Amino acid sequence: MIELWFYYTLIAMSIVGSLTLVDKMLVNNFIQDPIAFTMLVALSALVPFIGLVYFPLKPIAISTVLLCIVAGFIHTTYVYPYYRSLVFEEVSRVVPLWQLTPIFVLILARMFLGEILSVLDYVAFILIIIGALFFSIKREQKFSLSSALYLMLISSIFVAIFTILAKYAFTVEDLFSAFLYIQMGIVLSFVILFAKKEYRGRFLHTFTSIPRFACLVAILDVAVGYVSFAAYSFAISLGAVSLVSVVYAVQPVYVLLAATVVGIKYKSLIRERVTRWAFTQKLLGVALIFIGIYIVNFPELF
Repeated sequence: MIELWFYYTLIAMSIVGSLTLVDKMLVNNFIQDPIAFTMLVALSALVPFIGLVYFPLKPIAISTVLLCIVAGFIHTTYVYPYYRSLVFEEVSRVVPLWQLTPIFVLILARMFLGEILSVLDYVAFILIIIGALFFSIKREQKFSLSSALYLMLISSIFVAIFTILAKYAFTVEDLFSAFLYIQMGIVLSFVILFAKKEYRGRFLHTFTSIPRFACLVAILDVAVGYVSFAAYSFAISLGAVSLVSVVYAVQPVYVLLAATVVGIKYKSLIRERVTRWAFTQKLLGVALIFIGIYIVNFPELF
C-alpha cells in the first residue's frame, strides 16, 4: 500500500518538473544573472506567511528556531548552483543531477536520524545515482562530464543537509511553525544579499530591465514553486527522508519528455539537444532511475 508521503512527493515533483522548464525559458531569454533569480526565490519565502491568518505561529524551542533559520540559509545556498547551471546547460541534464541528493540524504539520515534501510533500498540508490550520471555525460569530440555536474553536486549536498535539518525540526516541533521559521531564514538570506551593494544593483537592474510580462512570469514561477516546497516539506515530515528523496528522483522523466517536446517545437524558448544519441542516453538514465523508484515502492516483488 502506497503511503501518504509518496503522494506529497509526487505533487512536489510534478510542480517542480513543470517549473524547471519555465526557469530555463526565463534564464535563456530574460534573467541571465543567477544571483538575481536566487534572490527572487528567497524573497518569495514571504508567501507562506499568509497562512498566519488561518494558523497561529506556536512557540518552539530557541535551538530549533536557530536550526530552522540555518536551514533557510541553506535553502538559498542550494538554489544558486541550480540557476548557475541553467545558464549554460540543458535543463534535461541539469535536473537529473539533483538526483545525486539521495546518496547524501542516506548518509546523513543514517548518521543523525537513525534511519535504517534494506539491501533493496541501497540497490535502488545505486541505480538512481548511475542513472543521474548518465545525464551528465556529454559526447563532443570526446566523452566528458558536464560542468553542471560539479555545481549540482554542491547543490545536492546542501539539499541533503536542508532535508535532514527540516526533518528534525518537523519531528520535534509543530510542522507549520517550524516551516515558517525556515521561511524566516530564507527571507533573512535575501535581506543580507540585498544589503550588499553589488547584489542589490544586480537584482534591481535585472527586474527593471526585463519586459513586464517576463517579470510577472518569474514572480508566478517562484510563488507556485512554494506549493511544491510545502508539499515536499509535508512529505519529509511524514516519511523517511531517505525514501522521500529517492522517490523525488522521478522528476527527470517528466523533465526529459517535456523538454524534448518543447525543445523541438519552440527552439527559441528552450535550447535542447535532440539528437538520437542524446535522447537515448537520457532515456537510459531515466530507465535506471525508474527501476530504482520501483524497487523502493514495491520491495515485496523482489
